[in-house]
Amino acid sequence: MAHRRPEKYGLSRDELSLLLEQNAVCAICQTDNWGRKGPVVDHDHATGKVRGILCVNCNVGIGNLGDDPARLRAALAYLG
Repeated sequence: MAHRRPEKYGLSRDELSLLLEQNAVCAICQTDNWGRKGPVVDHDHATGKVRGILCVNCNVGIGNLGDDPARLRAALAYLG
């Protein structure tokens, strides 16, 4: 099955390697339930550098907070 991931999810070999290093789970919430579109390759929008592989919910969550660590900390404090 792992050999089919690149074609199924459109991951490059490097991205697939990163996913496997993460034990095939989301780097944030540790789920392996990717949803119907599969894993999302998260990247720094300023540099283009790949940070990790995320589930769609985590990717949208950090994206909606503008990838801003201060806003993420404020959200954590709010929930805390």
